[in-house]
Amino acid sequence: MSYLEGSFPHIKSIVASMHDHEPYVSNALRLGALGYVSKRSASDELIDAVKAVALGKRYISEDVNFSMSSENLALTVLTNRELEALPLFSKGLNAKQVAQILEIMPKTAHVHKANIYSKLNVTTSFELLKIAIDAGVIQLDELT
Repeated sequence: MSYLEGSFPHIKSIVASMHDHEPYVSNALRLGALGYVSKRSASDELIDAVKAVALGKRYISEDVNFSMSSENLALTVLTNRELEALPLFSKGLNAKQVAQILEIMPKTAHVHKANIYSKLNVTTSFELLKIAIDAGVIQLDELT
């Protein structure tokens, strides 16, 4: 959950940026933005974005170089803390190890793991690893 979502859940945000490529787009979406519009976009497109976001829909400007893979889209449902834990669990660390690294209680790490598995609809560590690699959360050379 982003700061805005936690403190002001009724506020919906749109990013208007000169950066029209990755990782800016996915980071903005991960942090809670519902819309992303290039500053080069016409004013009509900004109006379309505002209308879509007001209805709770996601809006990405057509001139933004962004291809939301199903893995990246799935990651947008994770909280920031779950996103921190994801690469650790993907690498095969257990909840106690993750808890030590993130400086949280082991029970909290177990909850994060359960939430990650549930939100990403995976049942095995291999499925989680595949999603993490496909989404670019971890690289193959990190596994050795």
